[in-house]
Amino acid sequence: MGGCFEMLETQLMLGSPYLATDALSGHALVVETSGETPCAAEVERFFSVLGERGALREIEAVLVGKPETPGETPAERERYRDRQRRAIAETVDGYADELPVVFDLDVGHTAPVLPLPLGADAVIDTDERTIDFPALRGRTADGSRDRTDDGRRD
Repeated sequence: MGGCFEMLETQLMLGSPYLATDALSGHALVVETSGETPCAAEVERFFSVLGERGALREIEAVLVGKPETPGETPAERERYRDRQRRAIAETVDGYADELPVVFDLDVGHTAPVLPLPLGADAVIDTDERTIDFPALRGRTADGSRDRTDDGRRD
C-alpha cells in the first residue's frame, strides 16, 4: 500500500477506503514525496492522523522514499531530509514504537528510480537491512522469468 505523499494526504482527507485502518492492516506503507516538497509539519500531521486512527499499530512497516529536496546547497538539502526523517520517526514512535521505518529508498520521485511492486509480499529484515520480494525472484523487469544458463526461460 502507498504512493506519493501528496496523493496519500488527499486520500486520507477524503476518507478513502485505501487508507482505512483495516485496509492497511498487515501491509507495509510506502510513502514518497514529489517535487512539492512538503514541510516536516505536513508530514508529521499525516502520520499523526494515521496514528490517531490506529493504523500505525496495524501496519507492518513504513517504507520512505528518498525525498526530492529544495535548497541551493548540499547542506540545505540534507537539513530538509533530516527534518523529514525526524518528523516521521518521532511521530511513528509516539504511536507504535516497535514499528520498523526504513528511510531513503530509491522509489518514487527521485533518481535513480527503482520499481517497487505495490501489493507484492515483502520480507523486510531490519537487521540485515534488506527488503526482499520472494514472489518476484527470478523475474525480469517485464515480469518474465530470467533465462537459464543455456538461454532457455525457466
